[in-house]
Amino acid sequence: MNNTIKIIVIAILTAIAVSLLWLIIPITSVWIISYIFAIIAITGIALSFIIYVKKATSVPHGHVFPITAVIYGIASSGLSAAIVLLDNIGIHFYVKLYIIIHSIIFIFFIIRVIILLAGTEHISKISEKAEERHKELNKDKENYW
Repeated sequence: MNNTIKIIVIAILTAIAVSLLWLIIPITSVWIISYIFAIIAITGIALSFIIYVKKATSVPHGHVFPITAVIYGIASSGLSAAIVLLDNIGIHFYVKLYIIIHSIIFIFFIIRVIILLAGTEHISKISEKAEERHKELNKDKENYW
């Protein structure tokens, strides 16, 4: 079994585990919102690891993408757990505000990923320029002796 299939299987099993919570947590709009963002976090983590395994294994700054996805998952899960717990003990949270907070967290991490992609692109361009200059320098050294 290759790494991509392992990542997909783990993501599916995690989504099933989260889906089993429907059996014990009362269904409210807060729970539905939390569930949707949990599935988004699981999908994001799985995709970032698949991309990392396929493309960025030799690039040191490629580690940042899975780390960012995991941090988003932790932040989203922490917020969801707190709000669902409060909702279940009778302290109701304004649902639209809850959606806005979750969306802001999600947008923050999307912007972070976009910035990281721009940085990766810049580093790749710099590496290509440095390699070209190194080749030019080595050409000059061939005729030196």
